[in-house]
Amino acid sequence: MHPKIKPQHLEKTAYLYLRQSTPQQLIDHKESVRYQLSLKDKLTELGFKQIEVIDSDLGKSGAGYSEREGFAHILQEVYQERAGAVSAWEASRLARSHYEWQNLIRFCQITGTLVIDESGVYDPTNIDDNAMLGIKATLCEYELNMLQKRARAGALEKARRGELYTILPPGYYLSDDGVYEMVPDERIRDALKLVFDKFDEFGSAHQVLLWFRDEKVNFPKQRYHQGKRTTVWEPPLYSHILSVLKNPAYAGTYVYGRCTTKTVIRDNKVVKITHHPLPMEKWKVIIPDHHAGYISWERYLKNQQRLCDNDHTFQASSKGAVKKGIALLTGLLHCGQCGRTLQVKYSGRDSKSVRYFCRGNYNSTGQVKKCYGISGKILEAAIVREVLKVIEPAAISAALEAEQKLSNERSERQQRLELALEQARYESDRRARQFNAIEPENSLVIRQIQAQWDEALFEVDRIQRQLDKETAAYQPLNEQQRQQLYALADDLPRVWNLSSTDERTKKRIIRALIENIVVRSEPDSAYDRVAIHWFGGVHQEIMLKRPQQNEIGFKTDKKAIDLIAELAAITNDGTIARILNRCGLKTAGGTSWNQSRVSMVRHTKRIRGFSKKAYENSRVINIARAAAILTVSPDIVRRMIKMGLIQAKQVVRYAPWMIDRSELEKECVIKAVESIKQHGELNDLSNQQQLCL
Repeated sequence: MHPKIKPQHLEKTAYLYLRQSTPQQLIDHKESVRYQLSLKDKLTELGFKQIEVIDSDLGKSGAGYSEREGFAHILQEVYQERAGAVSAWEASRLARSHYEWQNLIRFCQITGTLVIDESGVYDPTNIDDNAMLGIKATLCEYELNMLQKRARAGALEKARRGELYTILPPGYYLSDDGVYEMVPDERIRDALKLVFDKFDEFGSAHQVLLWFRDEKVNFPKQRYHQGKRTTVWEPPLYSHILSVLKNPAYAGTYVYGRCTTKTVIRDNKVVKITHHPLPMEKWKVIIPDHHAGYISWERYLKNQQRLCDNDHTFQASSKGAVKKGIALLTGLLHCGQCGRTLQVKYSGRDSKSVRYFCRGNYNSTGQVKKCYGISGKILEAAIVREVLKVIEPAAISAALEAEQKLSNERSERQQRLELALEQARYESDRRARQFNAIEPENSLVIRQIQAQWDEALFEVDRIQRQLDKETAAYQPLNEQQRQQLYALADDLPRVWNLSSTDERTKKRIIRALIENIVVRSEPDSAYDRVAIHWFGGVHQEIMLKRPQQNEIGFKTDKKAIDLIAELAAITNDGTIARILNRCGLKTAGGTSWNQSRVSMVRHTKRIRGFSKKAYENSRVINIARAAAILTVSPDIVRRMIKMGLIQAKQVVRYAPWMIDRSELEKECVIKAVESIKQHGELNDLSNQQQLCL
């Protein structure tokens, strides 16, 4: 028996640890696992009867960045003093991280657990053995660092020649002589170009995604299986659109080192974060005009700037993407006092009222101290006037481009369907050739191929019907429609204010002309100073008069005021608002009525509100009050009003009936109530009309 192995070691379990760094090594180097497993015979020769093989970490790196269940299990067993020995073919199999290695050796030293490899037996409690284990750990970590350094240096040198390729993006392939080329498939190239064209049109990657989804346009995706790459057509995801827009390969530029790896401590564990993006100035290799591109480098840089402006999550100065909100100046306005971007607040019915304001230092101190605020309607009207002055000379040209765009969109849609139909027919023909090549007796195979052929034929028929529908729907503009389009160009302000004009189009026009707008409230003045910074370095300043509290820009309809005055004596503001809305009356601002707006008009016009106490003592009552006094149901009171027994009036249709108390004291009403209580029928009375004469 080995002199370092004691009986107390042999009474416990010896753990044999097996590890390969990657799953690919398990496939390419199968002999390595068998070689490591041969150490089990040595443990048997040394006298260990309980041997447990730990192989759950096969395919996992020992650099210290991945979770290793097997290694953690060994640490737990050593800590619980259930391990007599920990063995591995060499130190690097246990760990290549000095931190993990020292944890294991420290536990083994405390519990007296042996460490065994192919070269010998080590006792961590012995200072010489402990030093030797420390040297082995240092050499393992040093070896790993040297291997990584050589690999990175070799990859960088190859990248500097523009010859290092990992995963090619959709739309490119490597030719037989290693040249980076566009795929010859026209449908793939058309789909990729469509992403860039629609991004130029919409200005937002998310809007491009929605367009692809709405138009049911599929996107080419790469699938890898056993080293072979195939293309499948599926609806795109946001990540697919964004990866195309951000990849400089589509601009004909070869780059290397766009991302880096960071090591952080998370939950007391060392974690490696890959694909951490770097700014362009820190990219290791940039080779322009390396291959044919779908767009130019200048267009790529413009797209990156637009994506950066759209992303306001991490950049407070960005304008943000153009969205569907009615606020036209979102992201363009800056406070002239503190420099912060103005926020937007929507209010009113259906959030149609817009106000821009600066929150001051709220985000840093939590204290609301607004620097500035202005009505969106006033400010936007002033900015739009200036924008229309600039673009009005180009209105005719815009109309011509709009006509051409309509024609191009139809043509592009037909072209996409034609390419899809061509590919579907190819798949159908290929399935047909497969079907014809099968022997008729092979029924097990022929059924499957026939089902695939039928599916391909169905796809051909579906795309053909779409193409026929698109062709039939295409009608070029006639001369009358063309003249109407030119007429709209002559009346640009009216076109701008049409409800059918897309708000996002307005915002894109404004952003294409204006870089930013700085607004400032002039002290001791009734005016606001608005500085417009146009693209190209031109600045313009306008003054806007602030509305005063005593200025009323709109007047409430006199009919509505008169109704409020009459109805306030018999009902509350909420009921008055419902009556006004049912009568089709609007507020001064053109909105519907609610309780607060009725209350505001009463306060402005000094109309006394409804008082329940005053109403109970009033001579005028409603149907419910009259029914309570007569001790009958409200329906009976309504029937007596309809029959003329009780005289009542309505201020307006849908308003409560107004009844004078004296009407309830009339003899005909008293007899009618008695008849109802005795006979249960109001119709038993005869000559009811004469009773009240």
